[in-house]
Amino acid sequence: DLFQASSLVWSLGANATVPITSQKYLRAQRDAAVASHEAASAEYRQTVLESMAEVENALQGGAILKRRQDAQDNALIAARKTFELSRKRFSSGLVSFLDVVDAERTRLDAERAANAIRAERLALSVSLIKALGGSW
Repeated sequence: DLFQASSLVWSLGANATVPITSQKYLRAQRDAAVASHEAASAEYRQTVLESMAEVENALQGGAILKRRQDAQDNALIAARKTFELSRKRFSSGLVSFLDVVDAERTRLDAERAANAIRAERLALSVSLIKALGGSW
């Protein structure tokens, strides 16, 4: 029976027979394990902080790119209207063909800039997915 006096003495006797040198060895192992755990915890905390910073940077960059894209889309709408207007004015004989070519060049530049911003936003989306732990 476990609760009899003889079994309690037997249990205590087994624990007391551990050599003193083993206790020092076990204590050193425990200290090494604690130090290893603390180092791993610190590394984990650093990784989490870096990941959070990457996510925050991606979100801020996304907001900035969204504002740039909105402004560029407005510029593109204006450039398209200007191009169409210059074509109509050329058909009516009010402007030279050079004005039409210049308006088309402006429209193409605006489209190129809008596409470049869209590409930046897509690349930033991939960065955000990776920062959140996703894969591609």
